Amino acid sequence: MEPESELAEVTPTAEPEALDYEAALAELDSVLARLEDGQVALEEAMRLYERGVRLVRRCSGLLDGAERRVTELTAGADGLPREQPLLLELDDEPGDEDG
Repeated sequence: MEPESELAEVTPTAEPEALDYEAALAELDSVLARLEDGQVALEEAMRLYERGVRLVRRCSGLLDGAERRVTELTAGADGLPREQPLLLELDDEPGDEDG
């Protein structure tokens, strides 16, 4: 029999769509730990898997939304500020300047 605290970690408290990113990710981590442990019955494993899929979709949706919100303000031809997607160069280290 498993400890009560471990079971409480994966007991859904809300629909994934209602969770913030951190809560969804923490629950997903608990779900994965239970599945990787291999000590759950087939029906419970299927329930956990389905919950995990919903949590992954929630996390992915939240990350996609955050990415769309990240914008950079630049001056347009008319001198007024404009928003455009923020392009990050991941190869450059902070403080690295080529000129």
